[in-house]
Amino acid sequence: MVLDVMAHGRGLKETWQIGQFAFMAIGMAASAVALFMTPAESMLSTTLAMKIVAVIYTVFGAQMFLVPVFFLSENFKGWPEQGMAHLYLLFFMRMFGLLILTIAATMWLLAGEETLFKIFAAFNCVMIFQGPGKAIQMFDVTEKHIVPVILLPACGFLLAATLV
Repeated sequence: MVLDVMAHGRGLKETWQIGQFAFMAIGMAASAVALFMTPAESMLSTTLAMKIVAVIYTVFGAQMFLVPVFFLSENFKGWPEQGMAHLYLLFFMRMFGLLILTIAATMWLLAGEETLFKIFAAFNCVMIFQGPGKAIQMFDVTEKHIVPVILLPACGFLLAATLV
């Protein structure tokens, strides 16, 4: 359940968490606006925006699929480094990474398709909260975790830039 953070997470207690979450909320709003409005494409075409976004998501998907331990160590403190919990974590990270790579490839190959643009705008809006948003609420993250906090909202800003 999306709201399970309220029951099990630590919440946003530190100033840096609130600041990062506020930035992500703006990125979520940008993605949501792109979902409901028709692109004008005078500043940025949907094709180019979708291809740039596909590259950004490819970086995350490739790390999760090919080098999940690197991804975990760069972003999280105190993750399970041995035992069955470790194996489950790597198993699901690789599956999730493969899904992200599939989505990125679809975005690249079908860039410019209006329906896919709308679907991805909704996906990115939810992913900002479900990914880095929940991570900073639930886990001890490293300083390098700022990368998804910046890049996923940046995807939303790219999508919104097609509206003008």
